[in-house]
Amino acid sequence: MENKEFSPLEFFYFSISRWWIIFLFVLIGGGVGFLFHQIRPPIYETKAVFSIHIDFGQTGVLSEFEQDYAINSARFLMFSTSVVDQVERDAEALNIPLEALELGRQVFFERKQSIVEIKVRNSDAEIAAQVANLWASHAFETLRNAHGHALQAEMLKSYIKALETCEDFENETQTLTRCEDLDAEELKAEINSVTQKYENELIKSRGIIPALVFDLLQTAPVPSAPIAHQRNYLMLAGALIGFSVGIIYFSLRVHKL
Repeated sequence: MENKEFSPLEFFYFSISRWWIIFLFVLIGGGVGFLFHQIRPPIYETKAVFSIHIDFGQTGVLSEFEQDYAINSARFLMFSTSVVDQVERDAEALNIPLEALELGRQVFFERKQSIVEIKVRNSDAEIAAQVANLWASHAFETLRNAHGHALQAEMLKSYIKALETCEDFENETQTLTRCEDLDAEELKAEINSVTQKYENELIKSRGIIPALVFDLLQTAPVPSAPIAHQRNYLMLAGALIGFSVGIIYFSLRVHKL
């Protein structure tokens, strides 16, 4: 059988004459969108916002790689195992399901230059805000604790340098006033002791540098509107799909006539 050439005008008149069929497809599509909304509840999103940057007055000029490394070290610490454990304990006490804490599905950490956002999505707006603020609280406390150890490590490092300077002068049979109460063995023992303390503080700093400056700029509000699976949008999308199916159906019918 020879295929008939498609005529847009004929297709238009054919569709108009059977408009109710297209309307039926639109109603069916909208109904499917409504059913999908009933099956899949709306998703709410909220976020806590951190500012993390570097005090270049302390560090001097840093390469872009060094800057990224310092800021990303802080970001990674915010969802480290210790923070996750703390958040899980508090969430359990508040009867928040652990599924709400799942990284990469419910909780997201996004960095935009010197801004780090903790985004939380959940079908319950209150739970979304609770999880985001719990995480922000523990993340901030962990950063502050690590930063305190970083500052202590920096102080011990300066002290070690001062002691090593004394040791160098002693080797040259010269003595600094501040070292006059220490002989060579005592000085060496002091350096070893302080070095051990420095290494311990460095481990506890967890990669955070003393020049890091951070702050919690915004706690997570309770979201008032969902970001996904809104009923009106789903019904509209379903109606448009139904309309498209109706058009395709008529184009096939016209082609066969």
